[in-house]
Amino acid sequence: MTTESTHRIFGSRMNFRLLIGIFISWALLNTTNAQIPYVRITVEPKGTNQIALTLNPVDPTVYYEVLARTNGPDGHWMMLAGYIGGSNNTISAIYNLGGIPGLTLNTLNNWKFFAGRWDDTLGDELPPFYKELVLRIDPYASGDPNADPMGDGWVNIQKLQNNMDPYRAYPPPVPQLSVKFLPNANDRRYGNAELSWQFFGGPVPDYVLIERANRTMRPATNNWQYPQRPPFGLNGRFPTNRPPNFRPMNRFGGWQQQGEMVTGLFAAIARVQGQLPKNGYSGYRYVDTNVDTLFQPVYRIWPHYNPPLRARLRQVDAAAIRKTIISVAGEQTTDGYSLTVPHPIPYASYLLLVRDKNDPQWRASGYFESGANRDLVYLHVDKKGMMHEGQRPMAMPEVKFLPDVVEPEFVAGWGGDSDGDGLPDVYEVLVIHTDPDDADTGGTGILDGYKVMTSDGWDNLEKFRRRVDPLRPAQPPPLIELRHPTEREIMNAVVPKTDLSCDLQIEIRTNDATGYQPIEQVPWMISQIMNFRQQNERKDFDLRIFWKFAEPVPKQYEYDPLGQGQPLFEALEALIQKMSIQLIESFKTNLATNPPLSPTEVSNKMVEIDHVYRQGGMEKELAMEEMMMVDDNQSQDFYGKIVDQYGQPVVGAEVNVAVLLSMGGGSSQKTQTDANGLFQFTGLRGESLSITPKKEGYQIDQAHLGLRGKNGPETNPDHRAIYSMWKLRGPEPMIHNNQRYQFKSDNRIYTIDLLSGKMVEGTNGTGDLLVQFQRPSQIKPHENFEWAFTMTAIGGGVIEVTNDGYLNEAPANGYQPQYKFDPAIVNLNGHGWNGEVTFYLKSRNGKVYGHFHIRVNPVSRDGSSLEIESYVNPSGSRNLEFDPAK
Repeated sequence: MTTESTHRIFGSRMNFRLLIGIFISWALLNTTNAQIPYVRITVEPKGTNQIALTLNPVDPTVYYEVLARTNGPDGHWMMLAGYIGGSNNTISAIYNLGGIPGLTLNTLNNWKFFAGRWDDTLGDELPPFYKELVLRIDPYASGDPNADPMGDGWVNIQKLQNNMDPYRAYPPPVPQLSVKFLPNANDRRYGNAELSWQFFGGPVPDYVLIERANRTMRPATNNWQYPQRPPFGLNGRFPTNRPPNFRPMNRFGGWQQQGEMVTGLFAAIARVQGQLPKNGYSGYRYVDTNVDTLFQPVYRIWPHYNPPLRARLRQVDAAAIRKTIISVAGEQTTDGYSLTVPHPIPYASYLLLVRDKNDPQWRASGYFESGANRDLVYLHVDKKGMMHEGQRPMAMPEVKFLPDVVEPEFVAGWGGDSDGDGLPDVYEVLVIHTDPDDADTGGTGILDGYKVMTSDGWDNLEKFRRRVDPLRPAQPPPLIELRHPTEREIMNAVVPKTDLSCDLQIEIRTNDATGYQPIEQVPWMISQIMNFRQQNERKDFDLRIFWKFAEPVPKQYEYDPLGQGQPLFEALEALIQKMSIQLIESFKTNLATNPPLSPTEVSNKMVEIDHVYRQGGMEKELAMEEMMMVDDNQSQDFYGKIVDQYGQPVVGAEVNVAVLLSMGGGSSQKTQTDANGLFQFTGLRGESLSITPKKEGYQIDQAHLGLRGKNGPETNPDHRAIYSMWKLRGPEPMIHNNQRYQFKSDNRIYTIDLLSGKMVEGTNGTGDLLVQFQRPSQIKPHENFEWAFTMTAIGGGVIEVTNDGYLNEAPANGYQPQYKFDPAIVNLNGHGWNGEVTFYLKSRNGKVYGHFHIRVNPVSRDGSSLEIESYVNPSGSRNLEFDPAK
């Protein structure tokens, strides 16, 4: 977060509160178990090629990944298998060996296994567990999936997906080769082959070897085969005279046959020198001349690299690691210390450590790599002894609350993690005194990085990152008591003076109180505490501020670049989240344990909440949450009646009710109508209801349904909601057409036959409708114009449908012979205007009844068009119940 955005939050408190409101809604609707920091895993051989895995404890909603690593400095963690947490907090699974090279039952004792959460909490495609143990970076800060720390062309996410060591250089991926054949103008058989390929990033190859394999026609043989897929014949069978060893492919997958070409062996034809990239890109081109462009040879390329020089230890133990330790000379500068590392091992990875006269324990400062020929390495650290610039191949996270070092001492030692426990070897030897070649010193079942050495609950990895002594219990910042504090004093006090994760606790004492109360009990005071406008004005209350250690959360340590305001924001944010959730849960519980609210009580409760909010006693988002909960707790007693199209009660209809809520999912119930078609639901509470009746032999359309509550009328036993269902008589054969008809827009007449779906110009054809269009012949974009449309029923009439819920029966009378749009004005806007109307139809002197829906397009191609979807009964019956099967 930048300084600008931080100031915007505190300058306009509504932005800050909006974040809190969003979090509250999320927390209430997405309740999950707390994170389980460590998962124990047991691995036992099973059968001849399997292992039994047991993980405990696990969260049943979380995806876990099991990693495996061969012992020794050349090993690295690889993905073995992934599982969803079990319902009994345990995962038990069988894994078939063979997925990881070298892992067999015979070598099982040479491997280490570890399991952890594999969820992508920060959206960077790198699970925190992987970042912490494998990439050895801060798991609570965003990582870069596209970073290439080794410069070999493989980025972090690719190495994760391919089970590669992120801190080992591999040959870059072979680029895709493109080949283009160009025959000569005078010889169509022979010509040139143009080869091209590109490198994006990664090291520059020493050279690229080009190989070619020529191709020729396959010689004729006596082997019986089909030159192409054979016919299946009348009975769909294969020919019976095929050879005995003939094996046909699946009939839908094509016919297997031998290729017509024979490809020879590959042979080197050229070597292209590597070239330095420009702007991270280098393109190569090679032309092979006098090539058979008819048979087109096959090419491939092999980039050749000299592997980068990397130092490795022949032996890994405490004595060998101590031999790598170098005393580093330091010279104080105005902004820290300039350091000189004398004669390091060439091409080695080092960790710089620092201690001073006030704290004799070594603390990690940063990683660096040495160059060639034991050249001197020059570093710079700040006044706290911490490296910032130039860390590689990984970087220690920033810390903010270390004191400045006094008479510091610096050393550098082997920074590799030979046993894969997440801790550098030199740190294990100098600080926590564990075996750098054993990921689980002492065989406790816990990796050394996750061991807790003191009573404060922090593991070695977290203390290593935050530069805290792992052998001494850490203490949260001491309690601070403020009497009538200013805003500036509050802002300074609520920031914890530690890099370990803490929860803020505030107790408040107002002028009329005798003792301190937790702020959660007087939540209206939080707006007074957060009102950072009069920074030097003293408040009329006292505060007591203290801290408790808490589990770290994602992004907690991602401070803004200038380091201003962010810790304050996080401290207050965490407190308000906790306080608001407690208040809302209490409010929610109080509503649930009391009877549902009547409409009057809902209204009064809303006014009460609004009044408290406007008086400054409640955050806006908290008020909104409480109002939604009030909505969800209003009484929803509902009384209804169902009748058919003739007004008669529908007996035994099944009625489903869905309770709709503002927050979260609702519930549902069902009942049946009695002998009078009556039904009711009582004791329900929610924002609104959705009622859905159904009964075999009856139809109810969406237009005849309704909602109750905020979206519908009040009901009672004497004033019931009426639902109309259509009692079906049985469908008859009908004709359904959906056609688009194109017209000339010069008022000429067209006849449309709805039985056949055809149209003819003039009035001589058989049909059901006569239609006419008229509009200007030339229309400019964005120009207003008038148009007219006339529709006449042949031997009958039409009735415009104003309530199209049921179209199951055509009216007996009321038909008008003609319908007109006359005139209609429209602005074309380059597209035209669509008018839609539904009609009942009587045509052909009562021999045809139906209903149809039209869409008028005044401008379509070089004229106008009419879309008609029609359902007509050609038997003369007014029954329009439709069954596609008939």
